[in-house]
Amino acid sequence: MNPKTRKSEPFSNELKQRVAEILNGCQMKIPPKLAQGIFDRNGLYCCTIVVKNIDMDFNNHTTNVTYFDYVLECAAQAAASGHYTKLKGDICGYCVKMASLVYAGESRAGDELLVMTCEDPSNPLLLYFSVAKENRDISHAVLEYYDPHIESNL
Repeated sequence: MNPKTRKSEPFSNELKQRVAEILNGCQMKIPPKLAQGIFDRNGLYCCTIVVKNIDMDFNNHTTNVTYFDYVLECAAQAAASGHYTKLKGDICGYCVKMASLVYAGESRAGDELLVMTCEDPSNPLLLYFSVAKENRDISHAVLEYYDPHIESNL
């Protein structure tokens, strides 16, 4: 991040070398774009969210954890509307088993974001999300919920 322009910049060779020394041969795995391939943009539940000033970090970008808030809001709206097969009504009554998020772009206060969701065709407890700004995906997320009809997962 360039502190003057507040824009993203590639890592310097010196920083890459220093990180390689610290990791000392450990492999770093870059996560894939989680939701690509699932989204054909047909049959999705979509909601619009406007980024608020409180969502900003000290560089005036939306904090990464805020994208989970946007995804959960979309999931809550989709469940309440009956969009999902197994998750109905108040989604807060269901327990999340796994959550992943990949950050791929920036947003700022006042930006209008389109949050889209669908469930996996073979597992309706596995939900995919994409957050887009101006028709460009800036975040992908996956949430998997525990089956609400199983009394215990032990």
